Amino acid sequence: MIELEPEVETSQTLLQRLQQGRIDMIIVPDAFRDPRLDAIPVGQVTNAWMCSPSLTVPKRKLALEELAQLTVLTQDERSGSGLVYRKWFDDQGVVFSRSFSSNSLIALLGLTVSGLGISYLPKAAATPLLESGQLRIVATNPGLPPVTYVAMIQRGQMPADVNAILTNVRSCCDFSIPIYSDAWVSKKTRRGHQV
Repeated sequence: MIELEPEVETSQTLLQRLQQGRIDMIIVPDAFRDPRLDAIPVGQVTNAWMCSPSLTVPKRKLALEELAQLTVLTQDERSGSGLVYRKWFDDQGVVFSRSFSSNSLIALLGLTVSGLGISYLPKAAATPLLESGQLRIVATNPGLPPVTYVAMIQRGQMPADVNAILTNVRSCCDFSIPIYSDAWVSKKTRRGHQV
């Protein structure tokens, strides 16, 4: 019998627990290399820059140098996605003049909707906010690369139970589903009343 005990933490924390043998498998962005661990791809996330329509951001395609002059909301290096994009920004020579970080996707969505700045967010996760007009996509040149997610396990160790879980993870991992699609309050309703 397989008993699952899910843990939700930053990618860095999960990696440390896997390395210490405290957990058997982690699902994280493909941002970490450790010769003691195997990384098996399970899916990709497509991200885009987004902002509140109330924010004064040009509605044309922006060069990364222009983007770097805006207030940018990011994830830091404790997040796998934050690490992937930090390396990519460095490769592109992009240095943000003003940035704030949070490793909570929900917090980043909320801060971006509130107009605090521009952020890279998963398109699928933000679908309800894009459709309701609370967020808009900001096109850039170049666009953001997708983030590959992997299942990481101890190298050479594939017990039958972990293999069974991995098989299920790979078959049902779907990053195209919006999160909290019914939980966001639309612009037209507040506490069940029309405004």
